Amino acid sequence: MIKDEKILAQDIKKLMCKNKLTKLDMSKKLDLTYPTMLTKLKEPYNFKLSELRSICSVLKIDHKILKKQNYDKKK
Repeated sequence: MIKDEKILAQDIKKLMCKNKLTKLDMSKKLDLTYPTMLTKLKEPYNFKLSELRSICSVLKIDHKILKKQNYDKKK
C-alpha cells in the first residue's frame, strides 16, 4: 500500500527533473497519452506495477528504491 501518493508523485517529478525529462517525454517513453500521464502523476496509485517499473527504468533507478521509500509493508 502506498504511504502517501503525493510523496510518490514528488519523488517521480524530482527524478524527472534530475534526468531532464518533461511530462511529455515521459508519456512518450512509457507509451501513454499525455493526459493519462498527467492523471497518473497526479494520482500515482493508478500506476500499474509494470508502469512503475518502466518509470524507474526511464529514470535510471532501481525500482526497489522507489518501493522502499513509498510503500508500507503489508501486515
